[in-house]
Amino acid sequence: MMFVYTVNRAGRRVSVTTGGELDVTTAGPFGTMLCQLATSEPANEPANEPTSEPANEPTSEPTSEPTDEPSSESIEQIEVDLGGLLFIDSTGIAALNRAYRTTSRNGCVLVVTNATGAVRRALELTGAIAHLAPCAESQPGRSSADLDSGRPSA
Repeated sequence: MMFVYTVNRAGRRVSVTTGGELDVTTAGPFGTMLCQLATSEPANEPANEPTSEPANEPTSEPTSEPTDEPSSESIEQIEVDLGGLLFIDSTGIAALNRAYRTTSRNGCVLVVTNATGAVRRALELTGAIAHLAPCAESQPGRSSADLDSGRPSA
């Protein structure tokens, strides 16, 4: 199965939607892309430009959706939607952890949403969900549906 993602920037926020399998063959380039989002100079990178993968990574098909207009400010939040992800291995989790550390050092917040099934279980077992989706773990009154959606409960 392939791994795909789309990047959409709206002002100082970026959403990354994933699908397929994040594993040893795709985790490195994906993690690097997330780190580059948090550390890039906005004046040097147009917001609508597709993120490209090395030619030797045929399992990744990055795309970018149009945004309203390029932002001249640095990114403050990256949301990684794992709703379409079917599988994640330790290298995928390591890539998310590395991106989390890089974004934190650069004053940016990385948040994972919509982790379900085996992907959610892997994040729980490794403890990564505690910092990648802190709202989900820190609010005792939340239901599993809230954890899956990344949205606060009413």
